[in-house]
Amino acid sequence: MLLSNPLLANGLLAYGVAGAVEHLDIIAFIRPNHLIDVGANKGQFSLAALSVARHIKIDCFEPLPAAAAVLERWAIKASANIRIHRAALSTARGSAEFYVTTREDSSSLFRPTVVQQDAGINIKNTINVQTERLDSVLSGENILRPSLLKIDVQGAELDVLGGVGELFDVIDYVYVEVSFIELYAGQPLFSEIEKFLKSVGYKLRGFANPYVDRKYGPLQADALFCRSSAAKNYNTTFVD
Repeated sequence: MLLSNPLLANGLLAYGVAGAVEHLDIIAFIRPNHLIDVGANKGQFSLAALSVARHIKIDCFEPLPAAAAVLERWAIKASANIRIHRAALSTARGSAEFYVTTREDSSSLFRPTVVQQDAGINIKNTINVQTERLDSVLSGENILRPSLLKIDVQGAELDVLGGVGELFDVIDYVYVEVSFIELYAGQPLFSEIEKFLKSVGYKLRGFANPYVDRKYGPLQADALFCRSSAAKNYNTTFVD
């Protein structure tokens, strides 16, 4: 799949970025005109989205300097419609301690638990990162529809959602990696995230990419939520 698509192949061979092909079916189902990629890392999800829809507008948020630098190198050549924000999204603008782990895509604003340590993921060091509210960075009038908010932030999901504010009115889909046990100390679990999103007008559409550990059982999955307006406008149905 990676080498059969010219854009994905170039991302891999020229920049060492493997497009997140496990999400291609979800992206193709939604066909977003605007992607807000939170926890973009090196842009694996954004690269996959571009391979489905070359016209797509993308705003990437990534606080890790090394990952953001790789993202910038390929994105500037791939599309003029990508903007990169070197920040972590949260409920307030400021700065925060960020745990950089031995597997950098598992880095987080939250401290890893023993479950992560059992998987060989440990804290390498901590850095200070800039934090922003999403509704302070983006304006609702500039968000194209249908819109997709993708969140992969290793435990900080409610922090991100708490800073969306009135932008929920123009975000049609939320696609978020959720956990069923604490991989990070104090993180919200799936039930808390679902409760919050339900309170602001979203319903669960379904799951993708479940991960089950032999010792701990079901750990994570990607959950897709949809606004009722999106269901009406884009012929989407709900899971009740």
